[in-house]
Amino acid sequence: MEFKDIIEELGLDTTLPVFVIKDYKISRMYETASGNVKIETFISPYYNKVNYLYAEWSDHKDHPDIFNRIKNLSEYIIATEEANIAEVGWTAIYSVDPRNIESEARRKILMKFMVDTRKDIAFGWKEDFLKPQHKTVLCGFPVGVKIDFGFTDESRDMGKIDRVSFSKRFGLGDLKPDGFVYGRYDENLKLQPI
Repeated sequence: MEFKDIIEELGLDTTLPVFVIKDYKISRMYETASGNVKIETFISPYYNKVNYLYAEWSDHKDHPDIFNRIKNLSEYIIATEEANIAEVGWTAIYSVDPRNIESEARRKILMKFMVDTRKDIAFGWKEDFLKPQHKTVLCGFPVGVKIDFGFTDESRDMGKIDRVSFSKRFGLGDLKPDGFVYGRYDENLKLQPI
């Protein structure tokens, strides 16, 4: 099914422009006695929610039930509200095997990273359109391993649970069937779970 047909059937604006997105990144180095951790935070802004839906359609247009996939996503992001949307995430690059960094040092890095990322999401991005506004939706795809359990499927499952819990500290909601978590800024610019 073509994207324009899906958008029309969902009653969304088919005249909104679709732009190529550009990721914005902030890199920080955290040092420990046993190794360093570089964390790269990224934000991918979408100028409107139809843009975000288009990106999903483009990635999965051959999916046998693409209409319902886009329909469900449009409900998660409250596509009928005019507002921008952004995806946020991060990757960690370790100078040593992360299991060689003491858990207390990893915990301290996590806490510092949380403070830094909260500021980034609220104020730190260079472009004005990236700053949250009332009704802006923020989403993320929580994925990663539970380091102390190695790099196994079970560890990834446990890591996903941890990362969903971590995301909730920022104001994002429960894990949706599409694997993402979503939040929406209220009138006080506080992120509320969707």
